Amino acid sequence: MIVICLEGCHGCGKTQLTQQFESAGFKTLDEAFLTMPSAKIGPQSLLMETQWVCSWFLRLLNLVDDKQKEGDKATAGLDEVYVCDRSPFSAVCYSNRGGVSSGHLLEEVIREHIREVREAAGIEVYTVHVSVDPDKLWSRIQGRLQLYPERKLLKEDKREHMTKITDFYEGFKWDARVDNSEDDDGHGAAKMIMQKMAALSDKYKRVASMKAEKRDRSL
Repeated sequence: MIVICLEGCHGCGKTQLTQQFESAGFKTLDEAFLTMPSAKIGPQSLLMETQWVCSWFLRLLNLVDDKQKEGDKATAGLDEVYVCDRSPFSAVCYSNRGGVSSGHLLEEVIREHIREVREAAGIEVYTVHVSVDPDKLWSRIQGRLQLYPERKLLKEDKREHMTKITDFYEGFKWDARVDNSEDDDGHGAAKMIMQKMAALSDKYKRVASMKAEKRDRSL
């Protein structure tokens, strides 16, 4: 199974791109799959972000289990491609504790989870940073606020908040990056993502093949 995770600042077009892939016949996964408790602990607390990360990976494992129950246990579900709105690394960006960022505590855990699901279940997780020119991004955010004014509660009406988020995404290590500044409904970015993912998939296959050959020689 290959999971392509679209990442980036609010307003960069992740949801629109996910819909583009869905229209093209890809299976998609959104970020709203976990019900948060009503207790007075914020959804971006370290505890809730940690729960979201773990549930994100468990969902992938359950998808493989379900497919293997339907068909051949050795290969079912392993050749499917899913496009996901956000990756677990969103928790690194947004997790905070009393207003202080605590997401860095999750980064190495997430990278280890990615390694575990790859080796144990054949799930390849790829991350793609979707970037947009800052002025164009701010214009899109303002347009979205007119439709969804409640997003002000997430500080999306503050340009400095946008800058803080984009600084994180620009400085983080992603598998690939694409520019979605063009107003073409995401068609250009979607095509570029598939080209980059095809190249990445080939790279991982070559690495896996070399590891297998090395292991065979040592037997």
